[in-house]
Amino acid sequence: HRLDKDTSGLIMVAKSEAVRLKMLEMFSERSFTKEYRALVLGLPQRSPFELVDYLARSNADRKKMAVVMNPEKGRIAITNGKVVKAFATTASELSLIIETGRTHQIRVQLAHIGHPVIGDATYGRSAAKLTKLCHAERQMLHAYRLELDYPGTGERLCVTVPHARGV
Repeated sequence: HRLDKDTSGLIMVAKSEAVRLKMLEMFSERSFTKEYRALVLGLPQRSPFELVDYLARSNADRKKMAVVMNPEKGRIAITNGKVVKAFATTASELSLIIETGRTHQIRVQLAHIGHPVIGDATYGRSAAKLTKLCHAERQMLHAYRLELDYPGTGERLCVTVPHARGV
């Protein structure tokens, strides 16, 4: 699996071709659980919450993704989230589990609902003041936990990489 540029955290690499092929199969079957942590602008109204959107390349900027209203023009993106910690109503730390793995999925969906990831120069312009105040040098998005059935033994494996400070 891969991470967006400037996203910290866990990444898993296969040491053999057989395991790599099995992991590719598992990713396509969505049998991995991938949890991220994000520091975002504001506080979501509900927790837990589910984001179901269709994502496609932005018409305005081909390097960016965007939420589209027409399901025929995009690919479904599903993210389940909950608030881990609230900093009044200014910011919050979220736990996010993705069911799909679309390009920039978490960043696009959170910006779309008005809670952009702090430090995200691409989708987080509305969080620019808070980004500066926090001295965020990158987006505050962290690949926190990966859970899967280990390809060789079938044993359930859960790996976490805590974030150093903040996200």
